[in-house]
Amino acid sequence: MADNEREANVPTSRIARTAKFGGMVAGQSARWAGTRAANRLRSDEKADEASAARAMALADELVSQLGQMQGAAMKIGQVLSTVDFDLVPADERENFKAKLASLRDDAPKVPFKDMKKLLEHDLGDKLSNVFATFDEEPIAAASIGQVYRATTHEGAEVAVKVQYPGVAEAVETDMRNMGMLTPLIKRMAPGLDAKAIMGELRERIAEELD
Repeated sequence: MADNEREANVPTSRIARTAKFGGMVAGQSARWAGTRAANRLRSDEKADEASAARAMALADELVSQLGQMQGAAMKIGQVLSTVDFDLVPADERENFKAKLASLRDDAPKVPFKDMKKLLEHDLGDKLSNVFATFDEEPIAAASIGQVYRATTHEGAEVAVKVQYPGVAEAVETDMRNMGMLTPLIKRMAPGLDAKAIMGELRERIAEELD
């Protein structure tokens, strides 16, 4: 199945999402420790190469794991794509950022039947009674929801943005779990103000949930 057609298999429970965060952080922390220990026996050049490779592997896992979770989890990767990480060699930083930035365009889709059920529940009526036409294929899919093209019975063409089912609860859990990522972020960018990054993330999430 093509990436832009894949449907989301999103962990929604607090326990499942926390476990996913925790497992990723624990695994990456162990790999960083191994790289750091091995670097003691390497030349400076080889140590830098190994650290750069580990940084790119982290970016790959962030994209893979956070990209499957929607909510604040995806937003974390998007925000991190704007950061310059000291540990990533200068000639690799744009590639590193591009991997994380891909989360903006690679959101998994929720099946229309689930989104329709949510829409009709929120609207208190059938879609056919509210809209003259409603395109089942979303024109955009992001970390918080999907956008659909529709036409009202008065003939107006509109864009309908729908939050994913359970996304509010997922975001709340992700915001609590964000602290788990701080050690990894600080390891790659010792001088980074992680608190400021988390503050920016909270602002962006609040804007999207409004």
